[in-house]
Amino acid sequence: MRKIILLFLVLFPLFVSRAQDNNLPPLEYRRVVVGEELTATWCGYCPRGIVGMAEMKKKYPDSFIGIAVHDYSYNYDPMGLRPYADGLLGFFTSLPNILVNRQRKGDPYFNLESMYKSEMAEPVTSAVTVSVSYADEEKTMLSANVRTKFAFDAEEAQYVYAFVILENDVKGTASGYAQNNSYSGSSSPMGDFSSLPSPVPASRMVYQDVARTIFPGFDGMLSSIPGKFTKDEVLSSTYDLELPLNIQNKDHIEVVVLLIDHSTGEIVNAAKAISPGMATASAHIQEPEIEVVARQEGSSLVINVKDTDAGKYSIEVYNAQGQLVKRKTMETNSPVSFVPDNSGLFFIRITDGKKTVVKKVLYR
Repeated sequence: MRKIILLFLVLFPLFVSRAQDNNLPPLEYRRVVVGEELTATWCGYCPRGIVGMAEMKKKYPDSFIGIAVHDYSYNYDPMGLRPYADGLLGFFTSLPNILVNRQRKGDPYFNLESMYKSEMAEPVTSAVTVSVSYADEEKTMLSANVRTKFAFDAEEAQYVYAFVILENDVKGTASGYAQNNSYSGSSSPMGDFSSLPSPVPASRMVYQDVARTIFPGFDGMLSSIPGKFTKDEVLSSTYDLELPLNIQNKDHIEVVVLLIDHSTGEIVNAAKAISPGMATASAHIQEPEIEVVARQEGSSLVINVKDTDAGKYSIEVYNAQGQLVKRKTMETNSPVSFVPDNSGLFFIRITDGKKTVVKKVLYR
């Protein structure tokens, strides 16, 4: 007999609300540029990426977010994050390299600031903020509240969220943490690396902006933002994010939300929450009003929806590739039975037009 297992979501929206909470700060239309750098400890020229990212972070702290994605496809890097690196390798194959808003690519030292300025000159048509707090006493989950608005009306937009958890001050004693350094003894000014040996011993290296995970993947989560919205309408969503086990110090993490136009792949805006312990916005968020219960009956997945408001709901089932495999309109408390054709991961999206819940189910 096939088994159906309901998973705790690594990433799922607890609800989507269109009502603005007056206790939260207003959303401002301002641009934040994202630089996703492909780097590695085995890469001798990657120190210039370390220097370039640090200079941008210091010079533009409120409008630039740098993400250091470590790659171990050629050699070992203990901070390697292959799923994220594979996404960047679709744009370039050499290191170091950087992708700016997934629209411009170049060198993270020589080209980064000019690419940043070009992106900052583009019109700003969206606003996004994120605040985070711990969702459990063990501090294994984060609750992230994202608020977004757009400067235009839309009927069938394709915007999605992706979340990146960064860690700062990363270090280790293993040899993989030593940084190869082609600038050792060079007359080229490259921070302090010209006066350091190659490799720079692990004991002398501290890494910043290290990408620890990206949820749910490089392309973002389908249906995380409604396709229909009006100008200046505030869309608020809450997500639970599972902290990866490779984090060294939870006090050094940052959560970045990427607002992606799924139709083009462009990052149109972004926001960052620095410290979960300092976040207060999530305290003002109401609990979701939709309760979804899934249970196994034979080989079927039976879905029940309970809500404080009576009315009709739309149920959409997507496979792991984002394809819609079932859609049904149902009344409150009316069960829906679904038998997938194939085993695998499925996303069940329930919405009444005002509130949305997404559940992830593994069908075996």
